[in-house]
Amino acid sequence: MADNRIIIIQGATGTGKSALAEKLAVEFNGEIISADSRQVYRYLDIGTAKPDAASRAQVNYHLIDIINPDERYNAGRFCEDAQAIVQDIFNRGKVPFIVGGTGFYIAAFLKGLADIPAISKEAKAKVATMLKDWDADKIYRYLCQVDKQAAAKIEQNDLHRMQRALEVFESSGKPISWWWSKPEQKNTFTAKNILLMRNREILYKRINDRMDRMLEKGLISEIRQLFAKGYGEGDPGMITVGYREFYPWLRNEITLDESVNLAKQHSRNYAKRQLTWYRKQYFDLTFTIEYLNLSTLKEEIAAFLGEGDEVGSNRKWD
Repeated sequence: MADNRIIIIQGATGTGKSALAEKLAVEFNGEIISADSRQVYRYLDIGTAKPDAASRAQVNYHLIDIINPDERYNAGRFCEDAQAIVQDIFNRGKVPFIVGGTGFYIAAFLKGLADIPAISKEAKAKVATMLKDWDADKIYRYLCQVDKQAAAKIEQNDLHRMQRALEVFESSGKPISWWWSKPEQKNTFTAKNILLMRNREILYKRINDRMDRMLEKGLISEIRQLFAKGYGEGDPGMITVGYREFYPWLRNEITLDESVNLAKQHSRNYAKRQLTWYRKQYFDLTFTIEYLNLSTLKEEIAAFLGEGDEVGSNRKWD
């Protein structure tokens, strides 16, 4: 087996990529690196659909539960962490599987990060004033004016990422999306990049049903425990979809049913944004899970890893 080959499995939330990746990691003596910007947070377990104890007993998972909800994590940290873990997995004779729905993290890992200049003190001060004087909607509208491409990738209430994008614009005079388009290649790994799709109607139903199961498992109790630990609504981890929609209910501003419906709607919206992102990316293989031939996929991976004859590398599958 080549010692620089990695398998990447991407897909929208609710697609079933985690279950598939686990099967493949078991089959090919692999370990899974989570490319999920929400699963990095400790204590956010049910609402981020982290692998359970049985899954972790089957496969070694990385980059899950590594920071607290009041800490920040970004693509730069992911690239550094993932590269070190990939090398460690190689050193132990195993296969790295990078699996998740945070496409920007994976794109940064594959293509390298933009070399964005240091932010000036003046720009930091200007943006700090905006954050103080403007509400999240006005900040987001301004970001849409100066950098529509970046705004499309940032949640409307994610003040931390909006702050970063605006600081780059105010400091450099160029949108952060312009810098993103000029990455530097930083790794020498060879990747098989796989996209897993699912029928849109079925996907949305799965997302709705999953939210119901999360509530049955104790999502509300998990949210209450987060507040009891001292974390606030604006903390980086606490703005996660599937959590933030319940805060108005806890403040007695809306009903529980309204919060549940919002959580389902925002989760579907997030999946739609992921699918839009994937349409603009290149994948070596694209499978629709309803028509997935697992044997064919295993053959493709075995050939890529040097464990069998090539059967169509870099070919698109529908």
